Amino acid sequence: YIAICNPLRYSMIMTKVKVSTLLIFAWLSSICIILIVIVLSVRLPLCGSAIEKLYCDNVSIMMLSCVEPSINNIYGVIMAAIGIGVPLIIIIYSYIQILNVCLKISKEARTKAFHTCGTHLLTFFSFVIGALFVLIGNRVNSKSVPVFVSVILSLEFLLIPPLFNPTIYGVYNKEFFSIPKDNTVLQEQKSGILIIKNGIYICVFILSGFGKMDRAMFFYFACTLVLFLANTFVNIVLIAVIILEESLHEPIYICLCNLSFNELFGSCSLLPHLMANLLSETKSISYSGCFIQVFCLHTYGTIELLILSVMAYDRYVAICNPLRYSMIMTKVKVSKLLIFAWLSSISTILIVIVLSVRLPLCGSTIEKLHCDNVSVMKLSCVESTINNIYELIMIAIVIGVPLIIITYSVILFLEFLVIPPLINPTIYGVRTEQIRNAIGKLFRKRILP
Repeated sequence: YIAICNPLRYSMIMTKVKVSTLLIFAWLSSICIILIVIVLSVRLPLCGSAIEKLYCDNVSIMMLSCVEPSINNIYGVIMAAIGIGVPLIIIIYSYIQILNVCLKISKEARTKAFHTCGTHLLTFFSFVIGALFVLIGNRVNSKSVPVFVSVILSLEFLLIPPLFNPTIYGVYNKEFFSIPKDNTVLQEQKSGILIIKNGIYICVFILSGFGKMDRAMFFYFACTLVLFLANTFVNIVLIAVIILEESLHEPIYICLCNLSFNELFGSCSLLPHLMANLLSETKSISYSGCFIQVFCLHTYGTIELLILSVMAYDRYVAICNPLRYSMIMTKVKVSKLLIFAWLSSISTILIVIVLSVRLPLCGSTIEKLHCDNVSVMKLSCVESTINNIYELIMIAIVIGVPLIIITYSVILFLEFLVIPPLINPTIYGVRTEQIRNAIGKLFRKRILP
């Protein structure tokens, strides 16, 4: 907020001493608040020892208490209001002021301001989404939540933000890719490759698919932002409803929950960076950022196909074997199929990434809005035969097998619902003499009265 709204006074206000003081306060106040939480929880007598999670948290321990933890609840609500409410007010106020300033400054300054705020906003949203999942998990009776959901909640909050944050700052902050002062640039090509004295190559891919947008840039940005927010909101609501409503803990809805989670993963892999590039003068992506995007987008596509295959199989069993449905499509079986879909997709695409990273590149212009494996392979200086063979085999398996399953399920579905109602009256009408004679009399009366 100060960097954008008070740039001339930034160095005077945000000194290293002041920042250090604020960070020390953040650490010490958090430690003190949580220490009080621990003291209040330790005094509770416990009547159980089973925590239905992958790790310990305060809410789970309080649920095991033999007495009503009223003081803990009151303190928890007050600290949640302060610990979440105050930072949220500061962040919202800061961005309202930033937006107000951005509307009054030049186009170039506005672009720099949006680029500066982009990393912080993405970090903030990645943490908020994780925290939202954990809050939902803490407020729901753990017995009514499937095991795989608890695993996703725990891993999302503990692994995604710590992995996402350095990736965001690594991709969007130029300082992390800047050249040290003791090295000088020997050559700078418009293609985005910087060659440094010590032989280190830092590659930035240019995304030429954007073309010249000029004034339409903000319109495209607004449309993309609305699409991203709508997609995020709808999928989070759907996931939350399926988790909260115990009657929806059925195989088809478990598949639908995974499908929504995967679509969140896919949109977060593409749209935030796309929006950042729309507001940036240089439409580019770093070397590491490109391969991260390739991995995320290809994994999203593969998982989508496999989950749709599981859903097609589920519908086939439900329609063609309704009496045996509950025996065939158990929650355990569906969970195993979905875990296989996720793990096999991640493993398959990791091999694709390894094969592509080893290729030496002779260019850096990708004629698309985002990175994909084929576009990177086209920039290779050598023949990528192994990559092509592996991709053809994987396409045949990843697309062919789900397509066969889905087509087979649809054919059987149509055969079950369409063919018998069509064939039965025809067969009985032709083979039964009384019906055949009655039809004949009816037509004779109508045609020859």
